[in-house]
Amino acid sequence: MFPSGLTAAPRDHGQAHVPEVIEAIPTGAREQLTLLPAKLDRTLESAGWGGADGVNLIRFFTGVERDQDPEWFGGHAPTSTSAEDARLATDARLRIEIQAVVVRGEV
Repeated sequence: MFPSGLTAAPRDHGQAHVPEVIEAIPTGAREQLTLLPAKLDRTLESAGWGGADGVNLIRFFTGVERDQDPEWFGGHAPTSTSAEDARLATDARLRIEIQAVVVRGEV
């Protein structure tokens, strides 16, 4: 499974990325980061999977030195890549986006 494009934007923000719909996004990276584990967990759980199935996490930051995220994956630490972008496409208020590679069974 390859969940991608996970941000602090509301789940139903649509592809139009209408700024008025996204105004509730917290501006701080820590606050945004608190929303991402639950979004990823919901995605994985909808397929009957969990965080322990994660093998790779790709994180896109607008300020990588300032905004590194806490570990979640339930003590399981997948490999990860961090990259810095000047701006995330959905909205300028977003500070982090994640993509995961999740595999069921032994790798």
